[in-house]
Amino acid sequence: MAHINQGRGGGELVDLLTKFHNISNKLKKRFLRKPNVAEACDQFSALANECEQRELWQYAGLCWLAAARCQGTLENGTSEINLLVKAGRQFLTAEKKDNDIRCPSIGQENIQAAVSCFGHSTIRCSNQSGFNAISAGLSVELALALGPSPAGIQQLRKAIDTFPTSKAIDTLVSFHISQGDYVAALQILSEFVEFVEAYVAAGARGNYNAILHRYS
Repeated sequence: MAHINQGRGGGELVDLLTKFHNISNKLKKRFLRKPNVAEACDQFSALANECEQRELWQYAGLCWLAAARCQGTLENGTSEINLLVKAGRQFLTAEKKDNDIRCPSIGQENIQAAVSCFGHSTIRCSNQSGFNAISAGLSVELALALGPSPAGIQQLRKAIDTFPTSKAIDTLVSFHISQGDYVAALQILSEFVEFVEAYVAAGARGNYNAILHRYS
């Protein structure tokens, strides 16, 4: 992993890695003994907090991701989503800090890890009743971090398809404008006004009415 020492001593990182592997080893099945997944989750979470305090963002992301996997094993969907998001945010922070010191990772592993974490969290949201707004919000958050790029635009379209909000539409339009694609920006607004008008005419209410009022 690139750029994870962030000015820290090698011994400190070795200590954290040792703790991480010790917890991971506890999850391996032993003869006639099941691993204590809940305990491992608590320990990964504690280690993640320790990494955050030491500003070791990438390590914190790895620990939150490990804790999320534990919650997935325990079939605690909501907790898994929360921990996946925590992991994704730490990877985004790691990427930002690397860029701030003009030392970006060549393979963009932090961005890839963040996209993976947010992606899995939105998939888990789709399995939870009433989580559409949360899923869309996570896609918008990731899009803002990715910026006006094909990947950012893809996340915004995903958010709008899941749960359309004026923030997602505004951001998508602004991304196209920043790229000089005014035709695409206008087309998006026109398409969504037509789309929402059709929904409202069919009896839809709530969020669709608010969007129609804003863009009509």
